[in-house]
Amino acid sequence: MAKSNPAISQVLFIPDLHGERPRLDEVVQSDAFQNACVAVQAGDFINGGGKDIIGTAERIYDLVRYRKNFFLCRGNHERAFAEMCRRIFANDPERPPKAKDSMNPTLKELGRLSDDDQEAFMRMMLDLYDNYSHDFYIVNEKIVLCHANWNDAILGCQDLTSYLDGTVVGGNLEDKNHAKDVIGAGWRRHDVKDDWHQPPREVKVFTGHYHVPKVRVEGDFGNIIRADTRCGKGGYLSVLEICAQTGQFSVTPYHR
Repeated sequence: MAKSNPAISQVLFIPDLHGERPRLDEVVQSDAFQNACVAVQAGDFINGGGKDIIGTAERIYDLVRYRKNFFLCRGNHERAFAEMCRRIFANDPERPPKAKDSMNPTLKELGRLSDDDQEAFMRMMLDLYDNYSHDFYIVNEKIVLCHANWNDAILGCQDLTSYLDGTVVGGNLEDKNHAKDVIGAGWRRHDVKDDWHQPPREVKVFTGHYHVPKVRVEGDFGNIIRADTRCGKGGYLSVLEICAQTGQFSVTPYHR
């Protein structure tokens, strides 16, 4: 069985931001952020009800490039935006750009920029999504952080064992063919075909994505922890401080 990385003791998990740049700045300036071995943002930092979506994205871009202990999970909002950008730049009449209604807040902010600045932002977002974002982050053999579900952390990856040193792992979320064969990390064989969203008993999975009013513990074994994601809808930004050895956590709410 792979061993956890003793260098990682405290992890900060920052759930969906949805354009709330001031609260991201507040977190970054906090002692908890400065003292954390690793800080992971769950994704979904665009769209939603925040007042500075572009500023939030630019701040995230700086953090993942210049802070070695800051990592980013891919959110569904960034995935959809990246696909739209690819279609715009491809200029293929058979695959025209598609903008979901959920993108309207981001597109509204983009509309205030010049054409050159709009293109620069879209290319930045593609770079951020392709080169600096990951489908999940494995802290050790007992703790996984991802945007939405346990299956984020197993799709497209046949063997997780070589990554159990605090390394961020990417994966192709579109490839489900071999997901049921995953055994890595010393975890027991888990047939995701029968129980897609339930991690093994010994693994705790921390996620964002779901619109829950407070941190919620779910799963057959109480090992799925859904972070409070109301930040972009007028609620708090509830940041989780996680002990890497035990999986125990505390919650700090950041107000508007």
